[in-house]
Amino acid sequence: MKSQDVSFYIETLGCPKNIVDSRTMRGNLLINGFVEAKTPENADLILINTCSFIKEAQETTIDTIFEAVRLKASNKNKKIGIVGCFSEQFAGSLENQIPEADFFLGTRRYHEIAHVVSQKCSIELMPRLPGEKIHSRSRNEIINPYAYFRIAQGCSRKCAFCVIPAIRGSFEPYTIDHLKQQYEQEMSQRYETSNLREAIFVSQDTISTPEKDLRQFIEFFESLGHISWIRLHYLFPDKRIFDIIRMMSEYPKIVPYLDIPFQHISRSVLEAMNRPGDAGLFSEIIGHSLLSNPEMEIRTAFIIGFPGETDEDIEEAVRFIENNPVHKLALFRYSHEEGTPAFQKSRDLIPDKVKAERMNYVREAHIKARTALRSNLTGKKTLLMLDEVNPDEIIARRPQDSPDIDEVVYLSTTPELDLKVGDMVEARLNTAMEYDWIGEIIAKC
Repeated sequence: MKSQDVSFYIETLGCPKNIVDSRTMRGNLLINGFVEAKTPENADLILINTCSFIKEAQETTIDTIFEAVRLKASNKNKKIGIVGCFSEQFAGSLENQIPEADFFLGTRRYHEIAHVVSQKCSIELMPRLPGEKIHSRSRNEIINPYAYFRIAQGCSRKCAFCVIPAIRGSFEPYTIDHLKQQYEQEMSQRYETSNLREAIFVSQDTISTPEKDLRQFIEFFESLGHISWIRLHYLFPDKRIFDIIRMMSEYPKIVPYLDIPFQHISRSVLEAMNRPGDAGLFSEIIGHSLLSNPEMEIRTAFIIGFPGETDEDIEEAVRFIENNPVHKLALFRYSHEEGTPAFQKSRDLIPDKVKAERMNYVREAHIKARTALRSNLTGKKTLLMLDEVNPDEIIARRPQDSPDIDEVVYLSTTPELDLKVGDMVEARLNTAMEYDWIGEIIAKC
């Protein structure tokens, strides 16, 4: 069988970093002659790019794998490849547990996926000619106005709750050439470059990227006329963040958005997590970022229920939320993962019910504080990027909101403006919902 006769479908699970890896696989398969299917049912090859960060992610991965196995049961010729973090973490046991899968691949060979498929599934590669278009999407298919770009691989930190260093390896910064390759790959899969308006940097540990390299990455996208916004994800709360905040103010396309997971507020819990900082440092970071840019909004995350956490620790987290502007907060229930330092050193003695109660308590405190923070936005004019343009509704975002995880603004359609995905508009925020907004368009920018 030749690759030009084989269709593939990639199911991407987990975080935006996996989206980048799936894009790499997609590009490599297309260049080598494979054809993309619209659904897993219609694909000859199903690739599952897995997540294994916490128990819930592993359960989702297993469910997705067995859905593919179910499809294969009705079509014995269908092939299944299980790729990424889950395959890396459980490499020693998966072949026996999931014999229906045709191959397993870890986290370091996404760029070689076509050759892996060729070898494992006896498929002859038929590479496309140099310069030949590799689009498999319809010209009318909507493509997001944003894209994720990985700027590093792995992590060298030893956070007690995290299995990523064991799966992804030590921190390895990318070069500007690697970033440009990602950009070229992204552009090769779009019909128009103009609809890419936002570049989002992702890694396991963005702040550990050498500053000279980070500046190169930013300046590359600053030089592209069609890019309006640059967003940095996964910053780390050590004192280098002050240099990053200063640097952010130097580049006009970097959005006023600080994504910086604190993971907790209690010093004792943070020490047990092998994380830096305390409430004082975190308050200083927030204050400094707002002093640098009053339009800045803070996104952070807490892990609730880490071994040894007490009600007093939760009260400290709530006081922090009440006394500091935390605009966006993600809450995660602690998952006792095999392979992490915490799994080896401690027992998971806090019941799930208690974890859930604590999460709800912190969430309610944040919603109350967040409502007060948003009160001065009602009626404000703001710049928005259009993510979806439907016949009856437009979905847009402010610079302070990252796609897929933060709030959106719902707008009425305005046919006379001939709007499309990726356009920028000036709008007024009229009505605040619990998380999102209802607004009205003032003008196209």
